Amino acid sequence: MEKKQIEIEDVLEKQNAEDKYYWVLRSKGEGYFVWDKKLLEGIEIGDKVTITYAPGKFPKVSEIVKSEGSGAQAEGPRSDEVETVSKQQSIHRSVALQCAVEFGKDIDIAEGYKRASKVVKMAKEFLGFLQDIENREEDPKE
Repeated sequence: MEKKQIEIEDVLEKQNAEDKYYWVLRSKGEGYFVWDKKLLEGIEIGDKVTITYAPGKFPKVSEIVKSEGSGAQAEGPRSDEVETVSKQQSIHRSVALQCAVEFGKDIDIAEGYKRASKVVKMAKEFLGFLQDIENREEDPKE
């Protein structure tokens, strides 16, 4: 088992072939797999936590400890709130990538890496656009 301090960028809810749910904590491009939903109680996106995990291709998390001064210490969100946020973010990312791939399909395939870079750049721009729209919907002043 290893310990590592990470900042949670996203929490993705997944389901395996046996219909068992698990969650993936995303931090700096890496994923850490949580099979016990109770570990996520009081944890939210943006929190700095120390995780204990078994290293490997699919690092399995066995313990999550919120770092001092991270997020709302007294009362964190319910775990279903964390899932709702991550599902919405996942939908936005998926839509943005699909749009970018569609628009990027006419880029010369021989460019290889340059094409991939252009598609990723477009996906990030689409994602920003989707987040702007969502923010406007949440803020009735605009």
